[in-house]
Amino acid sequence: MSLLEITGLTHAFGGQPLFQNAAFALHRGEHVGVVGRNGAGKSTLLKLCTGQLVPDGGRIVWQGGIRVGCLDQYAALNPEHTMGEVLHGAFRALYALERAMTELYDRAAEGDGAALAAAARRQEELEARGFYEVDTRVEKAAAGLGLAELGLDRPVGELSGGQRAKLLLARLLLEEPDVLLLDEPTNFLDQEQAAWLADTLTGLERAFLAVSHDAAFLNRAVTAVCAVEGRRLTKYPGNYAAYQAKKECLEGEHLRQYTAQQREIARTEAYIRKSALTTLQKKLLMPGLEAMNCTFMQSPTAQQIVENCETLPMMGDWRLVIVQGLALLESGKAKDEAQESKTLCDYIGRVPPSTCLVFECETPDKRKKLCQTLMKLPGAVSFDALSDARLTQWMNQTLRPFGKKMDANTCARLAFTSGRDLTMLSGELQKLAAYVGERETITAEDVEQIATHTAECTVFAMVDALVDGQAERAFSLLNVLLESGEQRIGVLALITRQYRQMMYVKDMQESRMPQPQMAKALGVPPFALGQLTRRAGRRSAEQLKRQMELCVSTDFDIKRGAVREEAALDRLMLALTEK
Repeated sequence: MSLLEITGLTHAFGGQPLFQNAAFALHRGEHVGVVGRNGAGKSTLLKLCTGQLVPDGGRIVWQGGIRVGCLDQYAALNPEHTMGEVLHGAFRALYALERAMTELYDRAAEGDGAALAAAARRQEELEARGFYEVDTRVEKAAAGLGLAELGLDRPVGELSGGQRAKLLLARLLLEEPDVLLLDEPTNFLDQEQAAWLADTLTGLERAFLAVSHDAAFLNRAVTAVCAVEGRRLTKYPGNYAAYQAKKECLEGEHLRQYTAQQREIARTEAYIRKSALTTLQKKLLMPGLEAMNCTFMQSPTAQQIVENCETLPMMGDWRLVIVQGLALLESGKAKDEAQESKTLCDYIGRVPPSTCLVFECETPDKRKKLCQTLMKLPGAVSFDALSDARLTQWMNQTLRPFGKKMDANTCARLAFTSGRDLTMLSGELQKLAAYVGERETITAEDVEQIATHTAECTVFAMVDALVDGQAERAFSLLNVLLESGEQRIGVLALITRQYRQMMYVKDMQESRMPQPQMAKALGVPPFALGQLTRRAGRRSAEQLKRQMELCVSTDFDIKRGAVREEAALDRLMLALTEK
């Protein structure tokens, strides 16, 4: 059982939400550093754990019978007491036990035989609890935190705020509670004292939670990190350096996903632009005369554009001039920009009626004069990536010459299975049209049987097998990926993404988010959401969190060269099949 179990924690401070359905567990012997940006709720978390604050929602449950000690740097102290008295106060229970033992010995001296036996038992208990080393322990703590040099006979009323904080910390350490809660314990310590504290805490068998910004202390003292981020509590195994490295891995994965998405969008947009130009050629130019009346120009000068536009069409009504890579439309300074731009801006209104002039630009700079001039004309077209509805429409338009069709769900499945690259999809649609023969409607089963699966789609099926405990099928799918040229580190990133999505599904279900909204938030079609939901339902939130951490740790270990890719991925997949 956990010493501390936090579930569904929701809390706001000053109208600002700090935690939303957060969860955390502290286990026996764990040394956990709590980190996060200023104002994220780190200190508030400790106050919630001690009952100083009541959460707006959720449960914070301590194991019964344990003593929790919290470092309160502003606790009241009797100003007339000496530092030595305060520190020895940590052993009040032992001094009370000693007084009871002395009284029993006095009674035994008066002839009470039972009292002698009882006094002996008290003495054994005192010896077992280290009573006769109390002075040594006090001196050690005082020396370690820089209090001994002040003199333990100094009254508390003469201490500075920093010295008082050190005194309270020393007393808390001497009290030896089952769990320590420390809020910025190194604030008033120099480097040597902070190192002593870290070494002391490292040697404890007891658990502790320490809020700290001190990286050196966290690297030296903790075995796990609890990150307060995104209104959640996320635990990472290892010290602060390991946490930073693993977080970088996660951020790197996000970047890889974003980059891949942008590449796919770019390919899609390029296909649409190419298709539009092909359509324009077919409408304007006579068959067989395309080469004579169509000119592609790459990064031309203004004069070259004008000369080509002024050339009359041969044996046809139209001449098509397509300009690509023109620096005057892109960000950055072009050569002789002012003059070149003026020449083209002046010429735009004088293009011969037999010439169709097209400027193709991937990233137009709308601040440029030429761009502004062109955008005022009625012929400016933006080629954005297709929405789901437009993609469905495009697929059926592509199938129409073959006498075939697909419903929206089947279109979504094909896009999920083979990706949204229109060039790839065009080939897949032709393949499907041939596969179904005389049948008019292409079904989801046809897509599953014949369509080319992307690496992500194959990993999706592989994770299904892992969750179902089907290790043999999972490894078979891994071999398919490797044989198709996928790298193990890339496969690992995709597995990690799937487990992260399952964690998101759990959170969304707990907040009762509608399924259409869930699908949109995750960027998956409804049928894929159904599979994710079924898969997530086979694991608890805590299991998914552990498995996610295992994925991240494996990625980190591979990248720092601690393990071989092959062995690490195989071990991970076997571990993920376990419940």
